[in-house]
Amino acid sequence: MPKIIARNTFVLLALGFTLSVTDLSAQSRADEPSVGGSSQKTGKTRSYKKARVLQPSTAKKIVKIVEALERQKTVRVPDPLNEGQFIEKEEDDPDFVEANSS
Repeated sequence: MPKIIARNTFVLLALGFTLSVTDLSAQSRADEPSVGGSSQKTGKTRSYKKARVLQPSTAKKIVKIVEALERQKTVRVPDPLNEGQFIEKEEDDPDFVEANSS
């Protein structure tokens, strides 16, 4: 009989705790600013950073990196440690010059 009472008490407490917590959101809709950028609460506005365009020097560096990656060719070579297995290795692509000249 005491086991049944203890079990029923545990079940009632567990249900009570789970049903008492109804709003688990960390941020409610009232805390968010409205679409226009102002909020009902004073002093709360959302600010965005301006999108930046790459500087020409940075863009040139990225182009060099991309071209260097395009010059690489992935080939499968036999693995020296595991017989019958292959690994992927990157080598300079000999056809890169021909492909860019045409």
